[in-house]
Amino acid sequence: LVGVLLPDSGERGLRIEALEARGAAVRAGLTAGDVLLRVDGRPVGSADSLLRALGPGRPVRIEILRGGSRRTLLLAVGG
Repeated sequence: LVGVLLPDSGERGLRIEALEARGAAVRAGLTAGDVLLRVDGRPVGSADSLLRALGPGRPVRIEILRGGSRRTLLLAVGG
């Protein structure tokens, strides 16, 4: 869908383990090791909640944790 592999680990947020080289996640600036915390202000607690928050062609703001710092990126999922 967005070019990420996410284990559903039960921790707060979802850690990105791998990305597709040409996927939307890479275009948005995500990297392996980032932790997805929120999508459009809503907490991401599972891979299912992430998929429900994303819609094709609808850009969303994602909050991530990278190296101890929070960042906000814009993710546009193709459709």
